[in-house]
Amino acid sequence: MERRWIEAHEEWRQIALYDPITGILNRRGFLEQCSRELSRAARNRYPVCLLMIDFDHFKKMNDTYGHQIGDKLLERLTEEIRDAVRPYDCLGRFGGDEFVICLPQVALESGIEIAERLRRRVEKQQFPILEHILGVTMSIG
Repeated sequence: MERRWIEAHEEWRQIALYDPITGILNRRGFLEQCSRELSRAARNRYPVCLLMIDFDHFKKMNDTYGHQIGDKLLERLTEEIRDAVRPYDCLGRFGGDEFVICLPQVALESGIEIAERLRRRVEKQQFPILEHILGVTMSIG
């Protein structure tokens, strides 16, 4: 009985903190984890950089190709971003096509370089999804 309760608790935790489409932290999960990282950074006196990402014209893409393709594209974009950041950087989905990355021990100047490198990386990609080949650009602040 206790084991089932633990498994159910873990399942609800996953639902509460992770995005079902991308598998990364949702807004709530990201804010929770990022808050801990910001506290650690303040305590240890190191910089933290936050990158806000918005995929350009994503609503139009959903309207043109449908949400199934849009969801698959978000999965692929998440993989691309995850491959471009360090394993301990915190990546979350804040809204529909809005993502955020917490980069501990990264100062502003380095954060700008990381953002530009990530922007160029995604811009160069062509994502084959079902019968379509899609390109995406993104804005990062």
